[in-house]
Amino acid sequence: MNKKFIYILIGLVVCFASFTFFYTYPKEINKSFNGILFQLGSENSDFEETVQIKVNGKIKQELFGDRYFIGTITINDQVLPPSDAREQQVKFIIGDNNGALIQYIRKDSILAYGKIFIKNDFDALTIAIYEDDGWDSEDGKILSAPATNREEALKIANELFFPMAKPFK
Repeated sequence: MNKKFIYILIGLVVCFASFTFFYTYPKEINKSFNGILFQLGSENSDFEETVQIKVNGKIKQELFGDRYFIGTITINDQVLPPSDAREQQVKFIIGDNNGALIQYIRKDSILAYGKIFIKNDFDALTIAIYEDDGWDSEDGKILSAPATNREEALKIANELFFPMAKPFK
């Protein structure tokens, strides 16, 4: 009876250790997208720019904690974080709504690029791009990918932002 109990206990420990390893093992992310940068609001419906987005890094899940991304995001030729940032990678915690703030430290100030929302492990993404005075859901700029036109980009933005915001136009 004692041997049977020990074998069961060893089996449970091995199962827990295996689960922990696979659950917390970093997932490599190397994706490229064509996306659309657009501005919200019917008066801005003509503003549409095709962009190339590259995401390189890892998503890691802590056992009893946060899920986070660490790496770089390149939008056209703009690398986040920029070369003069304190760290050479961005790190953000992916919240319950799959959203996070993209920020980095440059000299002695913290700069925010925008709020990113991702689908699964970067199957799709949308970024509300902050400008000097922040971001506005009426006429703010959004980058969504993968998308080939404003309508596709808007659909992705509405899918990933909802229920955090009313549907965008």
